Amino acid sequence: MNGLLHRFGYHLARFPVHRAESLIRLIQDHGFRTYVEVGVWKAESSRKVLGKTALEKAWLIDPYTEWDTGGMSQRDIDRMYESVRRYFARRHPQVQLLRKTSQQALEQFENGSVDIVFVDGEHSYAGVKRDIADWWPKVRVGGVLAGDDFETEYEGIIRAICEAFPMDRLHFAPDSFWWVEKGERD
Repeated sequence: MNGLLHRFGYHLARFPVHRAESLIRLIQDHGFRTYVEVGVWKAESSRKVLGKTALEKAWLIDPYTEWDTGGMSQRDIDRMYESVRRYFARRHPQVQLLRKTSQQALEQFENGSVDIVFVDGEHSYAGVKRDIADWWPKVRVGGVLAGDDFETEYEGIIRAICEAFPMDRLHFAPDSFWWVEKGERD
């Protein structure tokens, strides 16, 4: 991956090597209080993030439907959703789990209202491009749009990110985690 990043002129930040740790550090370093995660699934990242940050409000968005689940039945997906819902209801009352698609959830957020949006939903070129276009306006000035899976096996993700943001705006951690900060002119 370093060769690919170097070829495009990107630079790596010195962050831990697991994406949740990179996300946690970014939230802590910026003092972010509001968080949206698009694509929750088993909530592995969200559990770590909520356990190690001082987020006041978090919205976790996932439709929990059978689309690319490695053969899981809808019944098993529903059980997983219930498990995730119960976990956050017991441990993190600041979390609102939204069983919606990314596009369905958009209407609940005003433009410029969120500190950080972590995009980890649909992994196709069109899906990532749409999520970036849809969620970037929701990020406040000084906030961050972030994601992961910036790696060669996900060419569509790389292409969507590179088309959306100039090279000098993107930041990377060595775990395929990427982010861009929203400026006054965005």
